[in-house]
Amino acid sequence: MDDQIELNGTESALLVAAVFILGNWPFESPAARAMLTNADRSLAEVVGDRISARWRSALSSAGLWDSPTGQWTPDLIAKRGELEHGLQLERDELPMSVLALRSCAIEFADSWGKFCVAAPGAVDWYGVGSAALEHLAERLIILHGS
Repeated sequence: MDDQIELNGTESALLVAAVFILGNWPFESPAARAMLTNADRSLAEVVGDRISARWRSALSSAGLWDSPTGQWTPDLIAKRGELEHGLQLERDELPMSVLALRSCAIEFADSWGKFCVAAPGAVDWYGVGSAALEHLAERLIILHGS
């Protein structure tokens, strides 16, 4: 098995957002809260910082971190989403990644707009919805055995 799991651009943005939210959001849904411990949330901040830095590096390498206008635009985000080679996820980050994606899928199942406001990175411009969170979690589990 590979030690790294490659995500595309949209998957990378969703994962970075979900892990950020796991470390910073109060989680109001009893089902989502039941999945989480304080240790999970503390570790999410550490993992979130690591994967966010690698995502920024991937975007920078592709010339998609800074916008020529100084502001993110729907066109810039679309180009980020189209990246075939995005974030390289380390195998040891997989459990936290799946937990973040699943807890966010539950918490924001009926409020994708709230997720997009709470998450960094203009997630609303990637053209996906809350179902994409669970879909990515399932892909990570099925394809990479967790």
